[in-house]
Amino acid sequence: MDIKRISLMKGLVYFLFLCLISRIRSGSVLQGVKDVLDGVSNIIDDLAFGVKQVRQTLDVVEDVVKNSQGNPCEFKCPQGQVPKRNKHYKPVPQGCGSYGIQIHLNLPLLKDVHKCCDKHDICYGTCMNSKVKCDSEFANCLFNKCEKQAKHLGDDVRKCTGISKLFHMGVQALGCNAFLDSQAEACICTVRDEF
Repeated sequence: MDIKRISLMKGLVYFLFLCLISRIRSGSVLQGVKDVLDGVSNIIDDLAFGVKQVRQTLDVVEDVVKNSQGNPCEFKCPQGQVPKRNKHYKPVPQGCGSYGIQIHLNLPLLKDVHKCCDKHDICYGTCMNSKVKCDSEFANCLFNKCEKQAKHLGDDVRKCTGISKLFHMGVQALGCNAFLDSQAEACICTVRDEF
């Protein structure tokens, strides 16, 4: 055991001892021990939950980085199987963001951007769509929003197209996991018919 662990354990035992002594003074020894152990148990549960959350977040980040390293992002079934549309799945638009992180944008330069994000989500969640096609349609939607507002934006139209390019680059570089997850729900892999 390293010195840090030993110190931590000594500190925990000392803390438990102090809690126990404070309970002895105020009442039942057994109830005091039980309360202290319940408290320690809750602390350990909270720590374990926190560690689990951090681990899950790191797993997602690792997958996103791994899937954004230049390989084409394509949904594939195991060898000998072909994807077919899952009749029980309907793509759900989730706005701008993924993995539970929503990006709420109130950009006067890019009004109604959430409509483009919703269309993009539906495209990702439609079986056998290509990521390239979905991302391209997303970019076109964003750029069209800028063009429609060009009269009102004046010189700010360049800012609008710049923001659109950033959004497009974001989904191109980091959207592979979201695409593959959506395709896995939208498609069912079945044995290929040999007829």
